[in-house]
Amino acid sequence: MIRFLAAFSAVAVGLGLARALTTTYIPVLLDDIDDNPAAIGAVMLVNAIAGFFVPLAAGWWSDRRGTRAPFILGGSIVAAGGLAAIALGSASSYFALTLAAATVYVGLNAATTAHRAVVAERFEDERRPRATGGQEIALLLGALVGTVAGGALVESSPQLLFALAGVAVLVLTIPTLGLNIVRGRNTKQVAEAPPRARDIVRVLRTPGAREILGAQILWVFAYVALPPFMILYADEVLGLGAATAGLVLAAFGLLTGAGMLAAGALPPERVRMTLHAGTLALGVGLLLALPASSLAAAAAPFALAGVGAGVVTALGFPYFARFIPEGEAGAFSGAFFSGRAIALAAALPSAGGLIALTGSYRALLAMGGAAVLAAIPLSRAERTKRERLDPLPHRSALRGVLRVWAPRLAIGIAGIAAVGLALPALQGTDEAVFRQVNGLGQGPEWLYQALDPHSRNYAILLAVALVAGAFFRRARYVAGAGLAVLLAAFGSDLILEPFQILFDRPRPEEALGAEAGLYDGRTWAHIASFPSGHLMVTAAMVGALVRIAPRLKWPLLGYLVAVGITRITFGAHFPLDVLVGGFMGWEVGLFSVALVRASGLLPERAARETALEPAGLPAPAPASSR
Repeated sequence: MIRFLAAFSAVAVGLGLARALTTTYIPVLLDDIDDNPAAIGAVMLVNAIAGFFVPLAAGWWSDRRGTRAPFILGGSIVAAGGLAAIALGSASSYFALTLAAATVYVGLNAATTAHRAVVAERFEDERRPRATGGQEIALLLGALVGTVAGGALVESSPQLLFALAGVAVLVLTIPTLGLNIVRGRNTKQVAEAPPRARDIVRVLRTPGAREILGAQILWVFAYVALPPFMILYADEVLGLGAATAGLVLAAFGLLTGAGMLAAGALPPERVRMTLHAGTLALGVGLLLALPASSLAAAAAPFALAGVGAGVVTALGFPYFARFIPEGEAGAFSGAFFSGRAIALAAALPSAGGLIALTGSYRALLAMGGAAVLAAIPLSRAERTKRERLDPLPHRSALRGVLRVWAPRLAIGIAGIAAVGLALPALQGTDEAVFRQVNGLGQGPEWLYQALDPHSRNYAILLAVALVAGAFFRRARYVAGAGLAVLLAAFGSDLILEPFQILFDRPRPEEALGAEAGLYDGRTWAHIASFPSGHLMVTAAMVGALVRIAPRLKWPLLGYLVAVGITRITFGAHFPLDVLVGGFMGWEVGLFSVALVRASGLLPERAARETALEPAGLPAPAPASSR
């Protein structure tokens, strides 16, 4: 079996090598011709363009032919020709290298799509994870070899580098094409009418397949921007040099490969649950690395994310293949790879924009949290296939949540605006209360270290949510618990920002000067005071957690109160900032749980067990009782 998988995956080694060389070192050749970063970026768009259109075309065309071998061989020949063109024109012009790179990407995408379609078409369900894992590991191995060889030869002999890569692509295609499973024609029913371009939309209308496509886009979006920005992230945030950062990235790739190997050996009945676990590991690992400022602190979260990336890469397509109709493996495989191109095209500019907006490369890891959202379509896929559920009950549940909570959120937002407008009249009273509470003292050092580093505490609250979700004993509920707390955090921040900009209230240190006792001389003057962002986000996450795990109600409330009081004793906020932030955050937290519960990612029983109902109102009734 191992020898068979090695032969089957051999072509993927060459394809991975060619892709890594072209993507990594074509910019180097272009820069040698003319130092024009904007033009280099425009040239490299051919990767995303070919990655979207070529898999779609190659997929349905190979379905029509009923065989994949000509497309694997033809794609390899085209890619090898493009590599030869790069070798011959390595110092020619931007236009020539653009055409050559486009040729490489066209060939690579055609061959990769046909090769993956063989898995869906010729392998039984229990063998698909291992076959897909073999392909992905081979692609990774080829990419590592290409990156190392390129670094050694691109400056001294780029012609030799790309010429050898072209030969390697052709040679490595031979073992794969020698297998009967690849050469043979499809003996299953083939779609009666040849697919047309507009028929690709039908893939997105196929229950189950569309959900996995959506999940895959979120997976890829979460981690695809890491390699281009890892060196800069490691330098700014972790204080590492380029060589060490490269080793970190290589270690991430090795752990991804380990995740692929482990996932490839799973029996079919465990694929779905493990895919959920991989989704959580990827998203939560990157989020847990968010507050890290050293390699030691980031190592374990990155390891978790790397293994998660390997799991979703190895199992995503085998699970997707369960929803492919007979005779259409090529069209559906093409759509699957096109989804990767969509994620790539969206992730890179989004990462750059977020980094510019926040001024920190930590935004890369925050973006990685998008992987957790993949739990939503993933949880619906099998249920849609098995039960063919009418979506109307879920829409009804969502409408019920919005009907109950939208007015409450609107009232809360209006309340913030009203208090903000009344701040001039309330300033004197607020300052007097601040002096009384602030005068109690700042407390010991351990109290400040325990309550003030909010990024770390947000990560701890998220971890508590995941542990609490695990007690429901279903993978999707673990994902739902994490998703609800993340939605609470990000949703409260979205509400917070406009009000801080609108009212721009001075901090106590600005309004009262030396009268405001600040902890150890720390200043918060660079951020507006109203409402308290620290309290709003914390209250949102705590409110969500209380709904998810009612038994943790009193410890969580005690923590929330302690954070609120210390925001005043540390000199960071006025009392009104804290009260308004806590109130609005709590409402957002409860709304987030209701929203996730309506999607089926959290059970209803936690809501009925809780003894804490906001404002004396009962929890919204389940959709079935309304």
